[in-house]
Amino acid sequence: MLSKKFCFSTKNFFQCTHDKKLGLFSPDEEGVGPLAAYEGCHLEPDPPLLQPHNIWVQFLAELIETAKYCSQDQVEMLAMVLHQSLPLTVGAQSGHLTRHIAAIGVRFR
Repeated sequence: MLSKKFCFSTKNFFQCTHDKKLGLFSPDEEGVGPLAAYEGCHLEPDPPLLQPHNIWVQFLAELIETAKYCSQDQVEMLAMVLHQSLPLTVGAQSGHLTRHIAAIGVRFR
């Protein structure tokens, strides 16, 4: 069973990545569309660094699976992490979560 101190530090680390807009929370780059290309434009994809968030989301999913049978405190702490880091609006382009195609796997895990 994980200690409360570990869960609290995990919550802080995830919240820190949200506050600093890293990985999954990075703002979208305005790119040039392929139909509006001009000489010298950069058409290569530039995905955000998502592998750390992929590991985080997998860890949080496993933690939720074990915590829901063991500790109400851990479930509440994990719910707080999700409420603070995920947007409450659907489809809004608030820049809260990246909309890059490379983030599909992490967003829908």
